[in-house]
Amino acid sequence: MAINREVFIAFYAILICLGVPGNVMILAGYSRKKVKNGTDIFIMGLAEVDLFSSLFIIAKFRPWASSNSFCQFQFFFTVWIAVAQMAVTLAISVDRFFAVCRPIHRRPRVKTAIAIMVLCLLGTLLLSGPSLAAARYDPVIKDCLYSPELKWFTTYDRYVVQSFMVLVPCLLTAVYTRIVFALRRQTKIRAALTVSEPSRTVAEGNAALPGVSGSGPGRSASGSADTNERNSSDREHVLRKFLSLSNAKPNDTLEEVHPANKPVNTATQSLPQRSNVTAVQPGAATATAPVDTTAAGRQGENRLTLMLGWVTAFYVVSWLPAIIGRYLPVEIRRDFMSRSDLHHTVYAIFFRLYEINSAINIFIYWPLNRRFRQNCKEIFIQIKNCTS
Repeated sequence: MAINREVFIAFYAILICLGVPGNVMILAGYSRKKVKNGTDIFIMGLAEVDLFSSLFIIAKFRPWASSNSFCQFQFFFTVWIAVAQMAVTLAISVDRFFAVCRPIHRRPRVKTAIAIMVLCLLGTLLLSGPSLAAARYDPVIKDCLYSPELKWFTTYDRYVVQSFMVLVPCLLTAVYTRIVFALRRQTKIRAALTVSEPSRTVAEGNAALPGVSGSGPGRSASGSADTNERNSSDREHVLRKFLSLSNAKPNDTLEEVHPANKPVNTATQSLPQRSNVTAVQPGAATATAPVDTTAAGRQGENRLTLMLGWVTAFYVVSWLPAIIGRYLPVEIRRDFMSRSDLHHTVYAIFFRLYEINSAINIFIYWPLNRRFRQNCKEIFIQIKNCTS
């Protein structure tokens, strides 16, 4: 049985039509940000890898296969793009882990994020280098075939490449599971603090203003009378103290008022120094509280984590068919593919389902990132103005 070429070409054509403009829009939207951070660089780096993957799909069509060199480079770039997407997605997940679970740690800056991106691309390039010798051109079927007779590459692919492709999705799952638990714990703590804050404020207000409210439960009339008597005696004591201080040195005051002396404000010198204490009047207007930028920043980080969490979830799920398919017994795979051309085509598409990651990110960023959506709308308006 053979693959239905029309279905296969339609599958790749859809990825090209969605992936190329979508990733270009992601790069343009994030490039418009005036102040970028490390997470923005990681997102733009993933968009660049996805854009290259969408453009490279053209080289996978059968009519281009004509020599061993072409087949070798085709297989090499296929492996490199796949592992590069894994590495960049893992870097994004680690960045989200430190943003949510270790917020006091220093976040990567723009230059640091660029250096990490370069290391990811160079490391995956070296990891994919041996795959250059793993493909050959078959003149009978006029297509590229995998070379299973290379024992050294079979061992390398089994213990290095496949281990990397299995380990990264497991790490992504573990990291985002930790992030989800941390977000839930933080939500519970903030909810508990929000509930306890009003009761604490009311208790402090009652302690600071004991005589404002009337007689209530547990408060007798004699208690109110004692309180009023104490307040009256305190006011009389303060008044006597003030008069004694103002009349302490009458001779000095008369000498300062004499015309021969330098005129000074005697009232200011005779009065005792008082601290700047503002009395709280019932019903008085209060000052506007400052805006809590910490809460706004935390909400922005949570929305960004949610958006990149969906990207990571789709990436891990799309890789499951390829990982499971590689470890299925050969007899089971051959039995499934030999049933009909449709079965063979479905198996081939599901085995390459991870390639849809190069085209779906725009559909995740658009509804979940308001700033990115606004930047894209501004770009559309500019394009419309230029064409009109």
